Amino acid sequence: MDNIKGGLSYISWIKFLREPGCPLCTARQHLTRSYIETFLHEYINDLNVRAKIDQSRGFCNEHAWQIQKMEENVYHDGMKNGIIYEYLIAQLIRELETYRQRVEQPQPIKTSIFRRNTQTKIYVEMLRIFEKNGKCPVCEHVDLLEGIYADEFLRMIRILKENGFDKKHIFCLKHLLMLLRQSENPEDTKYLLDDQLSKLNNLHHQLKYYLKHHSYLHKHEPIGEEEATSWIRAVAIFAGHNDS
Repeated sequence: MDNIKGGLSYISWIKFLREPGCPLCTARQHLTRSYIETFLHEYINDLNVRAKIDQSRGFCNEHAWQIQKMEENVYHDGMKNGIIYEYLIAQLIRELETYRQRVEQPQPIKTSIFRRNTQTKIYVEMLRIFEKNGKCPVCEHVDLLEGIYADEFLRMIRILKENGFDKKHIFCLKHLLMLLRQSENPEDTKYLLDDQLSKLNNLHHQLKYYLKHHSYLHKHEPIGEEEATSWIRAVAIFAGHNDS
């Protein structure tokens, strides 16, 4: 147990558990922020990372704007984003110019079940050059670590239960299913299910009280913070952490 408590995973989990909600959503949020900070500070000129960005044509919508926002807020500049997107735009221009040249050389082609000739051949195979050939580098990195942290949570679940994993922590459905898939110990699976079912039943009770409070007969009854926020926490069960 002392070895576990001294490990980096345990220390990280204690930090994640300081926040309410789905612990793995919190972990993912911290891991994403850490990677983006490192990317902006160290990886901007890393050839391997740049190659991945080239293959994925930048980042996914979520992470592209997180990177943009962080650089603007931390560095008060856009130089690092500019370096990435200057290259990507130049590459896109070259590919579009190549495609345009091919389109300017139309050739009749048989299409449709009626074999009608078209006036211009659309080079469908050429459009493939515009498709992404890789995953968003941030998603790839965070997805990998998320799986590792899920395994570590299952390994330490009983210890964490005594050190911060309490009633305010309900896993979202996505991450609960991830844990159940990765669990290899039936006892750990049962322990996790018992814990989450207890918390979900409690949330359900609070949500029913919240709805009841809106009726004419009960609207004057006092309502606590947990009941008042139950509907928001219910959204998080199915949608995950609110990163906005």
